Amino acid sequence: MRPDRFRALVSISIPIAPRGEVDPWLAERVPFPGVTPYAMSKSALLSFSRGLSGELGARGITVNLVVPGSTDTESNPADGAGADVQRSLSSIGRYAEPREIADAVVFLAGPAASMVTGSTLTVDGGANA
Repeated sequence: MRPDRFRALVSISIPIAPRGEVDPWLAERVPFPGVTPYAMSKSALLSFSRGLSGELGARGITVNLVVPGSTDTESNPADGAGADVQRSLSSIGRYAEPREIADAVVFLAGPAASMVTGSTLTVDGGANA
């Protein structure tokens, strides 16, 4: 790799279960019936990121995964149904703003994270603390 270039692949996995519960470990377990395909997709992305980091590391490419918690978006508004429950699960007690998730991606995609690869960065305000 040329020293003046940094290359990174950053994926984003969504930790919200189909019924609205916050369950960031769906990549590692199937907590209730009916979510097997969803959990399988999360597991595939986690394995893809970890495996590809080993394959691309020698070429100077980092591969990481960002797992956001409740984020104020059109499909999951901070004032929507179930928002109070989601907020109560966070140590910070609020939804993330989309820019906060983007900041995590920018960090992992930049040279400050050149030694971070094969990792999962959970940006959930302490919901998994």
